[in-house]
Amino acid sequence: MDFKKAYPNTEYVAAHKGWMEEVIFYNWFLLTFVPFDNTLREKFQYPVQAAVLSFDGHKSHFSLHIILCAIKNDILLLKFPSHLTDLLQPLDKSAFLFLKGKWDAILVDYGRKHIGLSLLRISKETFAELLGRVWTEALTPKNIAKGFTSIGLLPVDRSKFPQSSVRS
Repeated sequence: MDFKKAYPNTEYVAAHKGWMEEVIFYNWFLLTFVPFDNTLREKFQYPVQAAVLSFDGHKSHFSLHIILCAIKNDILLLKFPSHLTDLLQPLDKSAFLFLKGKWDAILVDYGRKHIGLSLLRISKETFAELLGRVWTEALTPKNIAKGFTSIGLLPVDRSKFPQSSVRS
């Protein structure tokens, strides 16, 4: 497969059933997140600074392998409470929301341009290319920071998450 038009330094994995699986998450954590975290610690000269990885409570994100790997690499795992990720996940509130909107638009445009030319199935190479286009527009430092502000995390703003919004 030719992924030359994909966003640089991205990795693509497809699960058999199309859903995240523990082995895929673990491999990403071990082979991508941990080395990236170590690179940042070296770059900013924080060799003993613990890192924090926040995630939803999906069963694929939580296993003994992942916990042991996190402990070994001084990474704190912060699991969002169930049914609250839509309120607490900074990237869902900004960057991914913007990405989803751009992704929908690019798929509609792709469909219009290719109607009648094929079965409208997108190849893996085309998927990577199209996603790379919207990725650069959506996951900007400004959009990412906006997510943390929108949930009241940075700067801290308790009014962004009032007690009345907590679901039982």
